[in-house]
Amino acid sequence: GFTTQALTLVRATPVLQATLAPVAASVAVGGTNTLTGTLTNSGTNQANMDSLAVVLPGATWTLVPNSITVSGTVYPATQTGNTIQVNLGGLNLTAGM
Repeated sequence: GFTTQALTLVRATPVLQATLAPVAASVAVGGTNTLTGTLTNSGTNQANMDSLAVVLPGATWTLVPNSITVSGTVYPATQTGNTIQVNLGGLNLTAGM
């Protein structure tokens, strides 16, 4: 096999990174905690996001309220098991942001 030493992209390409972390280190059983994070595009081309999925640590975790806020806009969310799905409707992430 081959080992990649370097990768050169010859077309403008979005490169997405995401972070998500709890605001409080811990909460009491049955309590709630806020998760906050960032979604950035460090690439060289705009990214268009139709949907976003967040996987929670376990099926007993629930999203309350049933929505996610991205850049100040509240999007309704659906939860199946421990996966949260959000339709972002083509949210644009500018390159280099």
